[in-house]
Amino acid sequence: MFEAQHLEILKEVASAMGGKFVNAQEDNCTSYVHIELPDGRELGFYMPWNGKGKASLRGHYPKVEGREIDPRLTRFMDYNSEAPNIGLSLTKSVDRIVKDIEKRFMPEYTELYNNLLTVKAEQENYKNQHQTEIDFVAGELGEESNTDGKIYSKIGDIRVEAKVYVDSTTLELDGLTREQVKAVLDLVKGF
Repeated sequence: MFEAQHLEILKEVASAMGGKFVNAQEDNCTSYVHIELPDGRELGFYMPWNGKGKASLRGHYPKVEGREIDPRLTRFMDYNSEAPNIGLSLTKSVDRIVKDIEKRFMPEYTELYNNLLTVKAEQENYKNQHQTEIDFVAGELGEESNTDGKIYSKIGDIRVEAKVYVDSTTLELDGLTREQVKAVLDLVKGF
């Protein structure tokens, strides 16, 4: 757990980096705190119970739908490897700690963070494309749109279940007469 003097040092580090110190707990006795940098990135500091003045530093990554992207689940990092992190001695001067962070941590972290911004944009683009398809199918069926891609409708005596994906839609039709089955199959054969 961070002792009071460690928290004070990290407050000074945050200030020296132009950031904001955030303590998740009000009692100033915690094992995890973070610094919010001016560009929106966050650096997390963890103090093991027997840390003796040594803290671990890791970065936070862009979020999609409120969840942080796990870099190991992207093409930018091997699943079995570790995201950038370093150990820091909080017994050093604030200037030395900032230099350690800037030299040993920030280059690799910044590169990975920027790559994950690409992943975030791709995921958001995919989600937007999916929603466009959901809206289209829902509109064609005369139903309310949703975000999960499953749309239920009834056309006459036929129950329709549509499962909408970005590049295709699966339709299940239930309650078709023999003539309706033939008409649907003839239509499909014409594609």
